[in-house]
Amino acid sequence: MNEPDDYDKNPEDILSAVKQYEEQLKKNKALFFDLNTFEELIEYYELQGKTARALEAVDFAIGIYPFSSALMVKKASLLMQHRKYNEAIKLLDKAESIDPGEVSVYLLRSDILLQKGKHNECIEVIQKAMEIAEKDEIAELWLELADVYEDLNQFNKVFDCLKTSLTIDPTNEEALNRMWYSVDLSKRFDDSIDFHQKLIDETPYCYLAWQNLGLAYFGLGLYEKAVESFEFVIAINETYDLAYRDCAETLYRMGSYHKAIEFYQKAIHYSRPFEDLYYCIGECYEKLKEYGKARLYYRKAVNIEPELDIAIYRIGITFQKEKQYHNALSFFKKAMKMDPQRLTFIMAAAKMAVALKDASQLIEVSDRLIALSPKVKGFKAYEQTIQLLIQLNCLDQANEFISFVEQDKGSTINLTLLKAVACFKAGLRQEAIEFLSQTLFADKNKSKLFFRLMPEMKIDNEVIRIIDIYT
Repeated sequence: MNEPDDYDKNPEDILSAVKQYEEQLKKNKALFFDLNTFEELIEYYELQGKTARALEAVDFAIGIYPFSSALMVKKASLLMQHRKYNEAIKLLDKAESIDPGEVSVYLLRSDILLQKGKHNECIEVIQKAMEIAEKDEIAELWLELADVYEDLNQFNKVFDCLKTSLTIDPTNEEALNRMWYSVDLSKRFDDSIDFHQKLIDETPYCYLAWQNLGLAYFGLGLYEKAVESFEFVIAINETYDLAYRDCAETLYRMGSYHKAIEFYQKAIHYSRPFEDLYYCIGECYEKLKEYGKARLYYRKAVNIEPELDIAIYRIGITFQKEKQYHNALSFFKKAMKMDPQRLTFIMAAAKMAVALKDASQLIEVSDRLIALSPKVKGFKAYEQTIQLLIQLNCLDQANEFISFVEQDKGSTINLTLLKAVACFKAGLRQEAIEFLSQTLFADKNKSKLFFRLMPEMKIDNEVIRIIDIYT
C-alpha cells in the first residue's frame, strides 16, 4: 500500500498522482491517497473534460472515505452535469445527514433546483443555508441568491443581493464583476454610484469598485467623471484592459477621438487585438475624416473576423464620403452578400447606384429589397427605393414596385403620391393629375413632399390650381 502524500496543487505533484492512480488501476492493486489528493485528482479530470474518468475516481475515493460529505458533493456535481438530478439530490441528502453544516451541500442543491426551474424552492434552500452558515460563507450565499433572481429577470433584486454580498466581503471579485450587468439592466445608476463611493471609502485600492463607479457615471452620461474613475482603475491596475476599453468608449462619446484611439491601442496592448477594438479605432478615424486610416483599421478587424459585415459596410461608407462611388458600391454589395437581410446595406447600395446613375444596379438592389423578409422591411425603405427608381427614370420598375408594396403592405397616401410623380415623369399627365388630386384630398400637406420630389412643377399652372383647391 502506498503511503499518503500531500499535494499542494503543484502541477507536477498532481500529474504524478494521476500517473500513480492510473498505473495502480491497470495493475488492479490497492491504492491510497489522502482526501485532498483525491479531490485534486478528480478536479484534474474535470478540467480535462474527462467526466467519466472523474466519476470513476470519485467512486474509488468514496470507497476509501465513505463518510466524506465533500466527495459526495463532488459526485453530485458531476451527476448534475449529466442532468442526473435525482441521483445527485439523493447524494446531497446523504451528505447533509452526515454534515448538516456543510454549506456546499446547500449551494449545489440550489444549483440543481435552479436548473430545474424551481425558483421558490431554491430560495428556501439558500435561506436555510444562511441560518447555519459561518460569517465568511454568507457572502457566497447572497451570490447564489443573485443567480436565482437573475434567472427570474428580477434585476433590482440581483443588485440588492450583490450589494449585500459586497457589504460582507467588499473585495469579492465575482460580485464586483457581476455588479455592472445588474446595474445596466435595472438602470440603478445613482444607487450604484452611492454604493461604490462608500465601498471605495472602505477599500480605496479596489480597482473593480472604481471600474463599476466609472460605468455608473457612463450610464448617466457623466462622461468626465467616468473618465476620472477609469483613470483611477488604470493607476491601481495598469494591465486591466477593460478600463482602457471603457475609457476609450467614453472619450469617443465626448468627441475626444485622438485620445480614444490611444486608449483603444492600450487595450489591445494589454489584452489581444480583438476585432471590435480595431473596429472602434476605425470609427474614431472616420469621425476625424481620416478615411484611409479608418479603412486600415476596419480591414484589420476583418482580418481577425472575416464575417464582420459591419466593418465591410463602414469601408464602403468611407469611400462614399470621398465620393469614390464605385468602390463604395463594391463594398456595400460585399456586405449585402454577407448578410442579405440587412436593410441598411441594401439601402446604401441603392443610393450608390443612383449616385453612379447606374439603373441596372439600382434595379438589382431593389429586387433584393423585395426578397427581404417582411420582418425587416417597412414602408420607409419601400418609399425611398421607389423614389430612387423614379429619380433614375426606371418608371416601369417603380410602378411594379408600387404594385408589389400595395399587395404586400396595403395602399398609403405616399404611394398614391409616388404614382402621381411616376406618371408625370412618364408623360401620363391625366393619370398624374388624378393621383395628385386623390393625395391632396386625403392630406393637403402632401403638396410639400410633391414639390420636393418634382420642384419643376412649382411653375405648372394646372398643378398650382389643383393645390389651391385643396389648400
